[in-house]
Amino acid sequence: MPEPILIPGCDRSAAVWHDDTYPGVLFDLPMEKGVLHSTEGVSLPPYGVGGTDAPNVTLDPWRRLRWQHHPLNAASRALVNPASTEVSENKDRVWQVEIIGCSDSNWANRIGRPDRDLDRLTDDDYDWLGEQIAILCDLTGVPPTLTTSRPWLRYPASYGLSAARMSGPEYDGYRGILGHMHVSGNLHGDPKIDRDRLQAAVTRHSAASDPKIAAEQAELNAALAQTPGYVPLTVDGIDGPHTALARSQFMATLDSLAKQLDAEAARAKKRALLIIGITQEIRDRVLPGIHDDLAARLDAIETETETETETEASA
Repeated sequence: MPEPILIPGCDRSAAVWHDDTYPGVLFDLPMEKGVLHSTEGVSLPPYGVGGTDAPNVTLDPWRRLRWQHHPLNAASRALVNPASTEVSENKDRVWQVEIIGCSDSNWANRIGRPDRDLDRLTDDDYDWLGEQIAILCDLTGVPPTLTTSRPWLRYPASYGLSAARMSGPEYDGYRGILGHMHVSGNLHGDPKIDRDRLQAAVTRHSAASDPKIAAEQAELNAALAQTPGYVPLTVDGIDGPHTALARSQFMATLDSLAKQLDAEAARAKKRALLIIGITQEIRDRVLPGIHDDLAARLDAIETETETETETEASA
């Protein structure tokens, strides 16, 4: 039987842990997908009666809080699971995350909390959310991608049988992260997120433990240490914009060195040709029949110069 996955640092106190009362079936790894929801509120919901509708995890990006309600690799209960679809939506090897905030701007205004409209999420908020979702992907083997065959629509256009809604087989076959708006047999249109901003954050953090990137960062620091104005990278294994910039600086340095070497080789070739020309002219004009020892020395110089030129060309 699979071991339950408990997320380090999450609140699993008795008031929020619901798996003892409503245990979910445990999945072997890897899992296939993750579904994101929005709570349409400003605090941790009760999730039905004592957790009957709880997801696996709730994230509060405003206050940087995390609660875990079921093992990450357990079937949770936040989706509608109708008999009319070909798949069991809650049990399709999926974990579910509720994000505290409102996809419905009108509702956020009505409850007097426009500050909890998901449109108000900052870049720092997205970065934190991306980090948390990347952790869930890393723990379960879910691909860290939000790319689906269906669009990420903004609420209310995402509600109901919209262009975002998948069929049962589409949902069953999907691998990655999707929204409640995409899930077959459901009507809700949440969450209202900027897919590109969240994808960038997930990608950034899902690479955090990549030892190849960390090794490359250390090599870039060593190679560019003497470059004026170079700011050393933090060797954290994250292939972010700073690493990309250092990589481009390194390539520019290589291009510059190559051009310098080409220019020096061209100058050396000119000098070598000049020396050869001079020796030939001296031999032709001055040496015929006399000073055989000087002629031999000039022949040696010419041979040595030609050898050096060939060596430089082959290098």
